[in-house]
Amino acid sequence: MIWTVLFTFVFCIAVLDLTTAAWVRRKAKRQAERLFASRPSPDVLMQAEKKDLDKLPKPLQRYLQQSNVLEHHAVQTVRMRQKGAIRFGPGKPWLPLEAKCFINNQTYAGLVWYADVTRYFLATRSMLLTLLDPWTNIEERIWGIPFAEKKHLRQQLLLEYCGFMAWHPGSWINLGLNWELLPNGDLHAQLSNPDAPASLTLHFDEEGLLRLLSGPIGSEIRTFSYFDFHSMQGLLVPLKWTVQITRDGQTWTCLQGQVTDIALNSPYAWW
Repeated sequence: MIWTVLFTFVFCIAVLDLTTAAWVRRKAKRQAERLFASRPSPDVLMQAEKKDLDKLPKPLQRYLQQSNVLEHHAVQTVRMRQKGAIRFGPGKPWLPLEAKCFINNQTYAGLVWYADVTRYFLATRSMLLTLLDPWTNIEERIWGIPFAEKKHLRQQLLLEYCGFMAWHPGSWINLGLNWELLPNGDLHAQLSNPDAPASLTLHFDEEGLLRLLSGPIGSEIRTFSYFDFHSMQGLLVPLKWTVQITRDGQTWTCLQGQVTDIALNSPYAWW
């Protein structure tokens, strides 16, 4: 009798875990397909010109030139597969992560990021970030139970979008930011849209490549760090990155990621 009850309990947990992950995955697929519905034909994509860069501050101009933006057609859609590890607090264990990222910057900023994190046995944490006007949402579930905080959604998703711009750097040209060159050579950017307040700080290395991108989300600072730059379909982009959180004077790494596949200006597909 005890074994029957135990088997039934484990079976129900397994079904609930698989059903929740499948439900969030289907939702992510629908949103990613919608995001790519307005993908332009590759034949109409133009290359950036030197005059397009002239309106930008010098460090950003140099970065875009180093990234081969002037030799590459404009990137308006990005599909990426990613793997890595994530943790949900300082001192917490690292958990394996596999993610899919979809970006469309044709009109303004569109992002769908989906990941499955196996937290415990039969406890998959399904994560879905959506920046798709007018819909902005962060969703995290285990066994169908939502538990993601809903504070500062717009700022967080805009920062995530800008963090992923390392893989479509030409989008900095038309993002609509007010730039300020800081004394140490870093750039501070303020989003010109008053309905979505957000600010960023960009740090470049001696070669002109973007190495750090950070911005506030409520009372914390999130920082993207980029490593291992390679040419991917003609663009110089990082293959590895980390995300750090600074809160109450403490800084800790919450994500370590690596790009395993990337497609630029390609039609929608769930890999």
